[in-house]
Amino acid sequence: MTKLFRVVAVLNKETGDYHIYMTNIPVERLSAEDIASLYGARWEIEMVFRELKSYYL
Repeated sequence: MTKLFRVVAVLNKETGDYHIYMTNIPVERLSAEDIASLYGARWEIEMVFRELKSYYL
């Protein structure tokens, strides 16, 4: 079974670095900037779960 993935590179204007993401979301559904925003939001959520696990579980 063949799976298609999309590699997205987004320039961080503050640092001048590129952030690279791999996704299966088609280009017609989300822009590169939207994908970067989603990954950023997910990262924040992961960090909250990490803190909850280390302090309360």
